Amino acid sequence: MNSDDIKILIKAINKSAIKAFANHYEITDGDWLLNTPEYWYTSHVSLGIKNALPKFSVYIENSISEFRHYSGPKLGRPTKRLQSGKADITIWKYWNEDKWEPKTIIEIKRAWNWDKKLLGGDVDRLRGALLETKKIKTAFFVIMSDEEDKKISAQEILKNRCKHLGDEIQKYLDKDDYPIRVERFCKISKYYDEDKSRAAVFTYKLSVDNRKRKVR
Repeated sequence: MNSDDIKILIKAINKSAIKAFANHYEITDGDWLLNTPEYWYTSHVSLGIKNALPKFSVYIENSISEFRHYSGPKLGRPTKRLQSGKADITIWKYWNEDKWEPKTIIEIKRAWNWDKKLLGGDVDRLRGALLETKKIKTAFFVIMSDEEDKKISAQEILKNRCKHLGDEIQKYLDKDDYPIRVERFCKISKYYDEDKSRAAVFTYKLSVDNRKRKVR
């Protein structure tokens, strides 16, 4: 995927994730993010990506071993997270019946703080896709979160959380000194007066980069 495709992808992820929350809130007459199935976001984000980037094929719960096989696996035994299981979303380019080319991988979670047990496995899978294949250059970790007004506004809390989680993901990736850079993109929902709350989507772009590692 070129840089323009990636910009469109990130915008599509954020827009469709916020819309997914709004739709679930509407059909449930006010249920919040904690009770929203993660699969709901996976499905809506996949549709949003396809609408924004129709030249690519989008798959939900794709076999990770299949994804690795077509991604030009590097020599050596794959890490655990790249051996088995399913990726939330994978994006492919179809050329002909004999050639499918993987482009990127996306994992989606609901979270309110950094929890290695909850989030570390998804980050490991994205790291494996970047470091153990020849074709995958970018990967994406999408976190859905929400907050109510407290001493400071929900919007300010969510902005701070987006940065904090990005910093924690970068620290986790840096533990083995792997050259992976994390960039963050945050979108916050409208204000829901009845609940005094907002929802948000934090999209983290992971890419191999030998320059100084930091979250921008």
